[in-house]
Order: sequence, then C-alpha cells, then structure tokens
Amino acid sequence: MGVEADLSGRSGCEDGFARALEQLGGLDILVTAHGHVLPQPSALVDEEDWERTLATNLTSVFRLSQLAFAEMEPQGRGKIIHVASCTPS
Repeated sequence: MGVEADLSGRSGCEDGFARALEQLGGLDILVTAHGHVLPQPSALVDEEDWERTLATNLTSVFRLSQLAFAEMEPQGRGKIIHVASCTPS
C-alpha cells in the first residue's frame, strides 16, 4: 500500500495525508522519511531549487505533523517520528 504525493506544497501534503488516512482507516504513527536533494553543489543552487528543498524537507514535516496531531490528539495517543539524512554537495 502506498500514496504518492508532492509534499512541496500545502495541498500536496493535505491530499496525500487524507488519501493515506483513508487507505489505513486511522492513524497511530506518522513517520516522515522523505526529502529533496539539491541537484548540484550549494554554490550553484538557484532560489527556486532552494525554496523547493526547504518546502519539501522542512515545511512538509511541520504540516504533516500538524495533520497527524489533529488525528491523534482526540484518540489520546500516537507517535510522530522524523527521519533525516544529509548528502554532502
């Protein structure tokens, strides 16, 4: 089972989360382990790539956590785990 979503924007996060929630029938745990890797050395990254990287790697984690908390808080339980890595450029 899987859900494909563009997590670089609010609507992609909300839509992907809603579809996953529907497939699973509920939520006990959220694990974020996604990311966008810059395609070239940092000195050559343009503003658009930088903004997309921040949106995907940071803002989406915040948004998904908020969505998950809204589901977990009424249940009185749940876990949120964030996985991150760094690839040198």
